[in-house]
Amino acid sequence: MKNIINLKIGVFLVALLGLLNILNAQNDPLLTHFVFNKQSYNPGVVGVKGGLDAGAIYRNQWWSGIEGAPKTLQVYANMPIQHDRAGLGVNIVSDKIGLTNTTAIDLSYAYRIKFDKSNIAFGIMPRFESASYNWSLADPNQRVDANLNGKSKTSFNIGAGLYFNTDNFYAGLSMPRLLGNSLYLEDNFTRKMNSFYFLTGYVFNVTPKVKFHPAALVSINGNSPFEFELNGNFIFNDAFLAGLSYRYEDAVSVLFQYMFKNGLKAGAAIDLTASELNNQTTGSFEILVGYSLNCESCDIVNLRYF
Repeated sequence: MKNIINLKIGVFLVALLGLLNILNAQNDPLLTHFVFNKQSYNPGVVGVKGGLDAGAIYRNQWWSGIEGAPKTLQVYANMPIQHDRAGLGVNIVSDKIGLTNTTAIDLSYAYRIKFDKSNIAFGIMPRFESASYNWSLADPNQRVDANLNGKSKTSFNIGAGLYFNTDNFYAGLSMPRLLGNSLYLEDNFTRKMNSFYFLTGYVFNVTPKVKFHPAALVSINGNSPFEFELNGNFIFNDAFLAGLSYRYEDAVSVLFQYMFKNGLKAGAAIDLTASELNNQTTGSFEILVGYSLNCESCDIVNLRYF
């Protein structure tokens, strides 16, 4: 048994390192709790847990020392339909950076093909986005282009994703924005958001009461620097979760979460800045609250950790 576990760990690490070696570009900032709201990156996830899965994640990035630092709130929910053959979901994101406010609403649909102990799903995700620039909040001594005062922009996009999961393993490939447009206010305010995401993870049974869940999220965007995140969580007695996360050239994070028997869960993460910004800020923090309806009829037993 030990040899089988060691072989699985080796295969997982070799595949992950091989992937990281071939990627060379990336995208926008990532949530430390990315494992717990995967539908934000991949619409193929919705409905996979066999019951209602909902929650909210709040992130305050560089909360001390940097004025106008990002603040992000995600609210999400998804559920299966058509006898677990499909899923529906919604994800709402509110992001504030300086004087800029961005709001996105994702509506996800996934169709799932079920096998004996695995699923493969294809998902689509219409996305509605808007951004605004609030000049009234600016420092009166700060020079800002007056043409941006009160300007706003809305756009439509659509995403797609593939998602595969077994009893202990999952992997997904997605592009949340397939169209070549950008979300911008003026020519000098442009956000290139067309990125590919690769997400994978595995749940190892260390002992009857301890599980280990490593995961990785990598994205590719030719307009941004390379970025990826590695995460490792230990789950004790199917209730308490504690883990570490590393974001490439950015931060090291500590995560805690408690999962109640009634499906409620609450957690927090603290990021310690590992870049040159550590002279300017103490780091970032996130708070998560959620609910997952227990699925006693599900064939796959580790879905609550996925």
